[in-house]
Amino acid sequence: QPAQTGENHFNAHTWENIINTNAQPANVYKFVASNGWFSGWKSRFGMTSINLKGEKESNDAVAAESFKRNLTKVIAKYYKDPTKVYNVDETGLCTNKLPTKTYASANALSRGGFKQPKTRVSLLLGGNMVGEKLKPVVIGKAKRPRAFGNMQISSLPVYYEAQSNAWMSSQIFWHWFLEHFIDEMEQRHG
Repeated sequence: QPAQTGENHFNAHTWENIINTNAQPANVYKFVASNGWFSGWKSRFGMTSINLKGEKESNDAVAAESFKRNLTKVIAKYYKDPTKVYNVDETGLCTNKLPTKTYASANALSRGGFKQPKTRVSLLLGGNMVGEKLKPVVIGKAKRPRAFGNMQISSLPVYYEAQSNAWMSSQIFWHWFLEHFIDEMEQRHG
């Protein structure tokens, strides 16, 4: 079993699998690589691991901590039934995300002009304090994605919404809240 190089997930074992997969159809002998061979190959061709630049996001840790403290106090004071205290949050799922590192010649410090593809869907996920989960909301770009085929969107295990850039909007949120969340709460809690 090959040792992990620590640089990233591309080690000699990974390259051996790639080479064997591509070489077998051409009737080429079975290639066996080791981490030593991979290190020599990188050295011979001047290859090094580089970071691919992406967009940096910022956050306000102080405000987040203050919000958590205040929210805990409000919940303790006003909401005695933990089955009726819900939290929902939006997250993005990038469907074509590329690796942030690659191998390039040693004189290339970073790859300029590289931009991650922005193909994504947004998700609204939630649950209550006792762990009961809400039916997720998936927001995509297409009103009727081809992958759904002839399937009825209402029969999916999620609520599906469409928006031009697959982001949550106040209109989508309020539609979900008024049409789905309230109905779900009435069914669960009467």
